[in-house]
Amino acid sequence: PVNVNLTGRLREGQLTTIATGAGQGFKLEAGSQVRMIAGDGFDVAPDRNAPLEARVMLEGRAEQMWAVFGPEGQALRGKLDADVRVAGTLARPSLTGGFSMADGAYEHGETGLRLVGIAATGAFDQSSARLTQLSANDTQGGRLTGEGVIDWEEGLDGGIRFAATNLKALGRDDRSAILSGEGAVTLEDKAIRVSGEFDVSQARISIEQPASASIPTLPIVRRVDFPNQELEAANGATPAWRRPVQLDLQVKAPRRVVVFGRGLDTEWSADFHIDGPIANPSVKGTATLVRGDLALAGRRFEFDTGSINLDGPIRTARIDISAERNADDVDARVHVTGSPADPKFSLESTPSLPQDEIMSRVLFGRSAAELSAFEAAQLAAGLAQLAGGQAGFDPVGLVRQATGLDRVAVGASGGAATVSAGK
Repeated sequence: PVNVNLTGRLREGQLTTIATGAGQGFKLEAGSQVRMIAGDGFDVAPDRNAPLEARVMLEGRAEQMWAVFGPEGQALRGKLDADVRVAGTLARPSLTGGFSMADGAYEHGETGLRLVGIAATGAFDQSSARLTQLSANDTQGGRLTGEGVIDWEEGLDGGIRFAATNLKALGRDDRSAILSGEGAVTLEDKAIRVSGEFDVSQARISIEQPASASIPTLPIVRRVDFPNQELEAANGATPAWRRPVQLDLQVKAPRRVVVFGRGLDTEWSADFHIDGPIANPSVKGTATLVRGDLALAGRRFEFDTGSINLDGPIRTARIDISAERNADDVDARVHVTGSPADPKFSLESTPSLPQDEIMSRVLFGRSAAELSAFEAAQLAAGLAQLAGGQAGFDPVGLVRQATGLDRVAVGASGGAATVSAGK
């Protein structure tokens, strides 16, 4: 809990305001004098061209401020100190002073990015704010550093340049990525742009689609008792804290991009350009298969060739992968096509046979009509897996999940069982 007292007095066209706050390491002392323009009724607005005087001294926690001003889906914590003096006018404010953060932590729900140990210092120089030092880590050996400046002399612009070293930039259950490189966060009139060139040392992408919750939203709430005043900034630009995040990234990965799920276990090299909104970016480029296999009812189909071509949202990527397996009297081929969001699996053979007959001969070496009840259940599970359902009881998948290994396979060689595992 934090207690804040705000006292304002409007007299002879001038608003004098004093604010104090205290609670759980939080201390606020602030004051300002602003000329006001009074119209009819409650139509009162600050004079943006009149002289301005203000000072803010703040000691507290960043989460206490973020709860009020921070965007949804993100969180910021840490010790925050600031001492800022404001002069000039509302239209052209002049700020002097400085700010710092220590022991900070940041989380971004959309990407799973999590930073800890954030340390930052900055200073105000009349019409600009300069970030002189920024450092953070991701708890797994990755590191982020940066510096930059934001200027409001001719509108709000500027940004921060940063460098990442083995940073876990994606940390969701269905996708993760560790990367290194340099980039920038730039303020534009309608968006916050994140650009840069990065090398991915490893990434994991699941084609299993988690159930998505339906989140209700409120319609836009508008202020109706001040019809001649808008909530947008005076120059028509969207306020910085409400601008969407846009991506402009070049990403390269020589290998170790693992795509898995539904029995699929593949490794890729990739060269992509990513742009568009962070929630639904457009990706252009190609991924080439390094190695991979598909496990169907305990049998492995090793992929020979494969590629993924992208020219738009990730969900529209075009997959083309093929694998072969030879049985006693049939040569079987698995084709994976479609998109990452909706992959299509199909079986073909020489000589041509129905899919259930192909799988029966590959799995058990005989016709589907000759299978036992248990073998028929295994066959049904494999066919369900091809059709996009669950493969049933999957002990190998459970071992992979429990150990964190990328690759676990059980097979046979020369009459002896074999187990292989790797990461």
